[in-house]
Amino acid sequence: MVKLPHNASTIAYELFVLSYCFKQENDPEVKMLREVFLEKLKDWAFNDLLKRQVNYAIKLATANGRLEYEEMHKLLSLCDEIHALEYFGLYFDPILKQEYEEAVRNRFSNEKLKAKMTAIDKVEDWQKQFWWYKENLDF
Repeated sequence: MVKLPHNASTIAYELFVLSYCFKQENDPEVKMLREVFLEKLKDWAFNDLLKRQVNYAIKLATANGRLEYEEMHKLLSLCDEIHALEYFGLYFDPILKQEYEEAVRNRFSNEKLKAKMTAIDKVEDWQKQFWWYKENLDF
């Protein structure tokens, strides 16, 4: 049993990579894994996992002071995980989504060099299209 939201969010991200990056979204076994994962969210009492992760990203992005490298890395990872959860059909309020995107973009804007360095260290080729990488890198 998964007891912590970040563990469930990591599972979602890994399934996303399998589905999206490795072009396996139509594979019957991968489809079954996604369905099982979505059912397990209910069993684990994480029906609000996407909202939790979004709120965590907002909290990190709006924290006072400058972020450490590891915190910026975590913020980018949260963006990855949030995208994965949305990819699987989880939904959150559009107003909260706007707040999340504005908070993250503001943090990146306020710490351009650190955001860029972290994005360079973290990004894979297939991720370059996502706004949280694209806006921090010079392509």
